[in-house]
Amino acid sequence: MFRLTRRLIVIAAASAVLVAAYAAAGFWLVPWLVRSQAEQFADENYGRKLAIGEVRFNPFTLVLEVDRLGFPDADGEPLASFDTLLVNLGLSSLWRAGASFQEISIGKPYIRPVIRPGGELNFADLAQPFAETPGDEADDEGPPRLFIALFNMTDGHVHFEDRTLATPYATDLKPLSLELRDFSTTADTDNAYDLYAQAGSGASLGWNGEVSLAPLASKGRFRFANLQAPKHWDYVRDRAGFDVTSGVLGFNGDYDFAAGDSGTRLTFNLQEIGIDDLGIRRIGEDADTAKFARLTLTNFGFDLAKAAASVEKVLVDGGSVLAWRGADGVVNLTQLTVPAGEASPPASAPAETVPAESGAFVLTAPDIEARNLVVQVEDRQVEPAIKLALDPFNLRVTGFSTAPGTTIGIVADTKIDKTGSLAADLQYALDEGRLEGKAQLDAFEMTVIQPYLDRYTKLDLMSGKLAGDLELTLLADGGFAADGTIQVDRFRSVDKETHEDFVKWQRLRAEGFSYDGRTAELSIKTLRMRSPYARVIIADDETLNVVEIMTPAKPAPAYQTTVKMATAEGPPPQETQVRIDTVAIKDGSLNFADFWIQPNYRVSIQQLNGSVVGLSSDEASRARLDLEGKVDRYAPATIDGEMNLLSATLFTNIRVKFDGVDMTSVTPYSGRFAGYEIEKGKLSVDVTYKVENRALD
Repeated sequence: MFRLTRRLIVIAAASAVLVAAYAAAGFWLVPWLVRSQAEQFADENYGRKLAIGEVRFNPFTLVLEVDRLGFPDADGEPLASFDTLLVNLGLSSLWRAGASFQEISIGKPYIRPVIRPGGELNFADLAQPFAETPGDEADDEGPPRLFIALFNMTDGHVHFEDRTLATPYATDLKPLSLELRDFSTTADTDNAYDLYAQAGSGASLGWNGEVSLAPLASKGRFRFANLQAPKHWDYVRDRAGFDVTSGVLGFNGDYDFAAGDSGTRLTFNLQEIGIDDLGIRRIGEDADTAKFARLTLTNFGFDLAKAAASVEKVLVDGGSVLAWRGADGVVNLTQLTVPAGEASPPASAPAETVPAESGAFVLTAPDIEARNLVVQVEDRQVEPAIKLALDPFNLRVTGFSTAPGTTIGIVADTKIDKTGSLAADLQYALDEGRLEGKAQLDAFEMTVIQPYLDRYTKLDLMSGKLAGDLELTLLADGGFAADGTIQVDRFRSVDKETHEDFVKWQRLRAEGFSYDGRTAELSIKTLRMRSPYARVIIADDETLNVVEIMTPAKPAPAYQTTVKMATAEGPPPQETQVRIDTVAIKDGSLNFADFWIQPNYRVSIQQLNGSVVGLSSDEASRARLDLEGKVDRYAPATIDGEMNLLSATLFTNIRVKFDGVDMTSVTPYSGRFAGYEIEKGKLSVDVTYKVENRALD
């Protein structure tokens, strides 16, 4: 019994010594080894001093704790740090044949990824001691067995900088929290994670799902909210070429990723991407080009294996757009991505459309809509600039795709300066660059084009409403064609110098209108004129007002073209060939005055009705003129004959017949040439005027 007792005492004492030695090694040796090995590794491999606080290890619970660790970057600034680290190694490591942790918790971690001016990432320095050898890949048998019941990160902070940009970009993401549960490098666990982060601007990120390393795969859901777009746009603005001045972004969706021997699979779907109060302008300018109240993308999907992406719906709801053409002929919207200070490319032929190659990435957006926009359109090539307000402007594009052979539908409608309206229903073939369809214009106030008239005339446009119902075709090379009906109501123009009416009418309607810019042909089946009026004056210097009014006060500067025809290097365009089958005149009037005669002479032809048939710019053509009216309201007047007013070789063979004209109206002529005045009398006139090759007979 004594021997047994002595043996037990020896065993107990030995066990106590072993436990004490184990405890001593655990409580004191392990912390010392962790600290010394970590500091030595940092010094020998990176030449940097690792700052590490208190290290504690409990050999009985297998819990390691580290306080305040900091590792510097090459520039001396912090690269990575944390306040607390807890690692709880589970006993299950023994039978799982791999490191098994009950818990890994890290408090207030901080990392500072920096892209240096040369393009290197500072964290790449950490890979230097682990450079791969030629045999590493052959010996790769997958990741080591690792099990983590709970990985927990709280109050994290990521500070990111990119110093490759002209203006270095920096942003902070904090506080950052992550919870990863039941994780392993095997396929036997759920590997569920839950990540949450906030940015200093109030943005938040939520991300949860599952991840595995063997095979490498992950799927889950994510949500990003309240991202201040201007703060982070600085990172891509130089590459994008334009500024985002305002906008709050949010999105949510899900993804599925897997990588293996059979290839990589990646699909994701964004249920909704929404941006509120989005402002866009060209870099260096002081006003927004576009401001959108709300931009929404619904069900944006991406499939890497199919090389395809799609957006179910793109909606812009409310906002404004400023579009203008400058004095150089360049439209500002085409220059939005050209940074200020760079030369604008000259107007040139449209680029040839190249169909997408088979197997190329395809983007589809079957429904794109903009509604309730206010679009300000300006032409700054004239002085003062012409301005139009399109409010509200609504646009819908259907069937968009980058796949070859795509034809999209374009439907638009808008009010113009509150009175006019425009509606269009078009189709655009992307590969051909061919746009065609219907357009309807109604009650467009023509006085807005006065600056154009000032370039070429001495005419003031006092009123006029333009309407049209046309079939349009626009080709990639600039070719244009239109067919339909055009109408101008309540047109009135005034001589700038005399402030008297020049030409006006109640209605002018061109039926069967057809223009083809490719063949330079303009034709009108019937031109109906209701209550037309013209004022023809011979001034005291024997000049004709029609010639004077159609001559500008000073030569108009040449226009800078916005788009040049693709055939600009070919033969010069021919003069437009014009044909008007019938001109129908109803209730017209004409005032004629001769201020060369003193006292002045005036005559008025009213109730003018009839037609002109067969007007053409063909030199051999002859139009038939047949008009009847009243001179000074009572004397019948007949004008008939043949004419060609549209040809350069003017031809006229007209018979003018007046019966019973009050002769007192011609007193100015009799007084000047005969030396006496006419007190009363009736005059009948039957005269034929023939003009051929610019000679009067």
